[in-house]
Amino acid sequence: MVLCDFMVYEEFEKEKQKTHDKVKIRQLINFNDDKDIKVSVVIPIFNVETYLPQCLDSILKQSLEKFEVICVNDGSTDSSLEILKEYLSKDNRIKIIDKDNAGYGHTMNIGMDMASGEYIVIVESDDWIRQDMFKTLYETASKNNLDFVKSDYYRFFGEGENIITNYFKIDPTDKYYNKIISTSDAHEAYTMLMNTWTGLYKTDFLRKNCIRHFETPGASYQDNGFWFKTFYYGKRVMFIPKAFYMYRRDNPNSSVKNKSKVYAMDAEYDLIHNFLDEHGNTSDYMDAFTYAKYHNFHFTMDRIDLEFKKEFLENTAENFKEMIRNNEFDPSLLEEDDQHVLNWIINDTENYYKYMYTINEKNYDYLSKYMECRLDIKNYGTSNNDVLITDCNDPLCKITQPVWFKNDQGIGTTIQSITGCLDLSLKCINDGNLVLEFRSIDYEDKNGNRIPLIIDYTEIIIDDENIVSGSVVSWHDNPFVFSIKVSDGQKIKLHFTWKPINRDSNSIYENKEVKMGVTEVINLINEVNYLRGQNIELKEFKKQLLNSNSWKLTEPLRKIKDN
Repeated sequence: MVLCDFMVYEEFEKEKQKTHDKVKIRQLINFNDDKDIKVSVVIPIFNVETYLPQCLDSILKQSLEKFEVICVNDGSTDSSLEILKEYLSKDNRIKIIDKDNAGYGHTMNIGMDMASGEYIVIVESDDWIRQDMFKTLYETASKNNLDFVKSDYYRFFGEGENIITNYFKIDPTDKYYNKIISTSDAHEAYTMLMNTWTGLYKTDFLRKNCIRHFETPGASYQDNGFWFKTFYYGKRVMFIPKAFYMYRRDNPNSSVKNKSKVYAMDAEYDLIHNFLDEHGNTSDYMDAFTYAKYHNFHFTMDRIDLEFKKEFLENTAENFKEMIRNNEFDPSLLEEDDQHVLNWIINDTENYYKYMYTINEKNYDYLSKYMECRLDIKNYGTSNNDVLITDCNDPLCKITQPVWFKNDQGIGTTIQSITGCLDLSLKCINDGNLVLEFRSIDYEDKNGNRIPLIIDYTEIIIDDENIVSGSVVSWHDNPFVFSIKVSDGQKIKLHFTWKPINRDSNSIYENKEVKMGVTEVINLINEVNYLRGQNIELKEFKKQLLNSNSWKLTEPLRKIKDN
């Protein structure tokens, strides 16, 4: 029996030894033979002196008894280690591993290797958790003998009275909540939100299957491989519709400027691919692999510095082409719209970049702080109620159907544009109550503070009926709302114009950079239209643009002549 157990854990013990031999362990503080530990909390720490006390306070206030807090200091150069020792002097549940820097994957592995609890939970050192997280998850996992259990979470920014939170469902479909499922068999589970820190993992489950983080350099994407392997092996898994974890939103102005980090995602997915090869299941899991790689491509494009975006896009397109050549490409788990986007990336990379990122290259991020409106559309009724956008005169606007806008009352659609004038047509799916909310997009300053953008809607026409003529002032939390009863198949035409209002002056157009931005945006719209082809619709759009209120509104700002 002992020999059998040794063989089960043999791979884990080998990998554990490799991890412990990799870098110098400076100190192991307060590790002893604690008994009956229910939960081991692992906190990876690197230069987080600003947020670490809030994180530790939230953990030490947990209502569950019998847990340990393993703090792994990955060579911090700030006061993080001193903060840990101060907390240890007040609470014996704190345990400290102080080691040389070796990256996130190594830090997580050595912390988990030292865990003595029945279950392991991960808490990032700049986040915090609600008081009943451990107790609720542990009781759920223990009662149902789960390999792991995961929950919803909050994303937040700001502090104190200024904190703003958003609720995120780990299962946007609501299909798997409160059920014991095998993620190993239910591949649709791979479409759930990817994170490792809202869950509780059975320690024996991780060690028997040698589920570890890949120990690549740095702190980017190493959680992807761990997440993928837990789903690969999971036989008894549960997701619960409660949120305990407070995930701190990254600074919106941060970006990856080191080229070696740009391709960290590719390195992680190469290792995941190798893992599947070693287990002889590559073809069986290419649907999950394609889905995860596609969504992490978008996550990376949002984070990396401008100078690397085009190169990374081209490299990603080539990676997917290689998957196609190897008969490993399976986009079946992607939504239909995402499949179209992925095909565009693969087959027309240059124009995809031109269409999606050229404005970002020059001034879109800056301009959207002053110009961007958002129209929220929902046909309230049953869960099948929807709207189909059939025509839109702005090829650069963003049309999405976000998860948070979908429930048993219908599927919501949002449209964002910076042109100042929008014409669109939509078709209603099923009888219902069509609600249009005209608002703006808030943005964040360099300190992460939420700044309201105030929009003046100067004209709103719906099916030739003049709803607004003159002025109606709106912002994100105070939209102008219009509703109308609609029937299945009914078509609606909308035309509306807007301009931004600065709290400090009558018009934001006094800003010199915005003047230049408006000019560039209009020029780019025309250029994109030309590049996308010589079809009648785009020619007609250009005529509409040149005759639009938006074009007239910006005429004094332009230093070009109409051709």
